[in-house]
Amino acid sequence: RTADLDLASPAGTNALDQRISEAASKACPSLDGIREVARIALVDQCRAAKIAEAQPLRTAAIARATPRQDAVALAR
Repeated sequence: RTADLDLASPAGTNALDQRISEAASKACPSLDGIREVARIALVDQCRAAKIAEAQPLRTAAIARATPRQDAVALAR
């Protein structure tokens, strides 16, 4: 969900990135109680993969919210 964010601003994109990170953490196993380096690495890889999966949607959402330069020039 992004309707409540101003994705044309740095604050909005930072909030979106935080939401994506939180969603990735929820989608992957918890690190609670994990001490083995190999398992920690697997959780980190899972989170990185989930964040990478979200990047095309993130990019598209920001593009929709950001006025294109040529459209701005035509409006003048």
